[in-house]
Amino acid sequence: EFEVGIEAEGVDEFAITWKGKFEKAHGLKGFLDGQIRNAADSSFDAIYRMFFHPALTLSDEITELLKKKLTQYGGGEAYVEATAGKCEGR
Repeated sequence: EFEVGIEAEGVDEFAITWKGKFEKAHGLKGFLDGQIRNAADSSFDAIYRMFFHPALTLSDEITELLKKKLTQYGGGEAYVEATAGKCEGR
């Protein structure tokens, strides 16, 4: 899930909300990359929902590696919030 807002010269409003499978977002992410780089101001919020089968090991080393991978493209203001639960129906 992505929510994007951009401010730029001559643009009154630019906002996108997208929900879908990650692999279907590549074209949109490519388009948004150029728009965000050229904007006077922008915001980009992303929510990733991941399911691990078998379950992800929650050792400190594994969780730190996952957090690093999830935030590497976040620029200066990236963070990870995670919850764990029983994966039902999968």
